[in-house]
Amino acid sequence: LYSLSPPLASPERTWAVTAVVDLQQVKYLKILVALRTNIFQQLNYGNQIRGGQEEKFRGLALELRWTVNDLRNLLDARAEAASCFYQIDPPKTLSEMLPNVNKRAENPTLHILARTLMRPRDAILYLNYCVREATGGERITWENIHRAEKAYSKDRLLALRDEWKDPYLGIDKVFEVFQHKPVRLSRAEITAIFDDIAVLPADKNFIGNQWLTNICEPIFTAGSAQKAWYEMYGRLVNLLYSISFIGLAKGPNGRALYSYEDPGLTHLMDGLAENAYFEIHPAFRQALSMTEELALI
Repeated sequence: LYSLSPPLASPERTWAVTAVVDLQQVKYLKILVALRTNIFQQLNYGNQIRGGQEEKFRGLALELRWTVNDLRNLLDARAEAASCFYQIDPPKTLSEMLPNVNKRAENPTLHILARTLMRPRDAILYLNYCVREATGGERITWENIHRAEKAYSKDRLLALRDEWKDPYLGIDKVFEVFQHKPVRLSRAEITAIFDDIAVLPADKNFIGNQWLTNICEPIFTAGSAQKAWYEMYGRLVNLLYSISFIGLAKGPNGRALYSYEDPGLTHLMDGLAENAYFEIHPAFRQALSMTEELALI
């Protein structure tokens, strides 16, 4: 990890070598490194000239996934901790903080989790927004949940930009092309949106020319009219799906799946049949002022 030559000449190098030597005295040691998906991707082992065999690292990697029950239990624990911190007696559970569940109303916990990318930080942030909206009340109401969603959605869209601006600088401009569009799009309609995205590099103020030009290259190359749809737009689909901005569904009423549910779905749907539909994740819809109805093509 640290080179021992040339001779050490700084306190930092001395500390580094001391740490390595100390670790050699430990007989049983396993080092765990937690990396976000985008950071792991930026390591870019496949393009390194020397070393860095990708298969060796991927074989050691374990992808962490959170289930609905995992996140529900996490929110329960947060509610319990908050009750202790604010000395609420008797302490309130999450179900006592949220609206009652009945046959006519949606489950509030599932409503909140459906607007996350199934990550703890998303769930905690949305619940915190709800708590702020409910300040002064005895419990969180559905009105509080819906009012909190706008601010939460704007926050998550900015977070998605920040998470992926390296290597996709200017990706927020790609998101903006979806403003005021329906949340669920047929292949024909998303084609028009992709064509608008493909011309973004023509804007001299757009700062993502290099990566977006590369992704959209098949759209403009000679003979593109004879190419299959997925050959032309598959790179855009894979990018937006991999970051969970869009989900994929079969037919207008099919349930959309997102990359945190099925990372390899785009490869299984090679060609993407004409009845494929593309759904913008609920976390970002309010920020983009999207409409719930299907577009008529």
